Amino acid sequence: YTIGQFFTLALFWIFFKIDFGGHMLRSLSKTVWTSSLGAVALGGASYLTLSLISGSISMNTFRGVFLQGAIAGSVGILCALIVLYLCKSEELAIFVKALRSKFWKAAVISPGQESFE
Repeated sequence: YTIGQFFTLALFWIFFKIDFGGHMLRSLSKTVWTSSLGAVALGGASYLTLSLISGSISMNTFRGVFLQGAIAGSVGILCALIVLYLCKSEELAIFVKALRSKFWKAAVISPGQESFE
């Protein structure tokens, strides 16, 4: 099964290169590299955090399991964001820009108050 997946990947890579050319591959390679680096940082930080806090938070209650997962996941996401920021990820910049435009809209400039006489 795994050998078939690698064969399929190779075929897709060849057909992609034929259809879109080499300039697109460089951009795609950078995106895949930064995303993979962010994913490894997320996984590593989550695992390390989980191993550090596992002795202090009980796994016998729902609250303990939830807290361990929430803390480890939050630390992992924070590390992934830091790595993506340091790699100057275009996707992260687009995401931040979309969040800013959605939640922090520009102030509306209204005309001055006129007297109604």
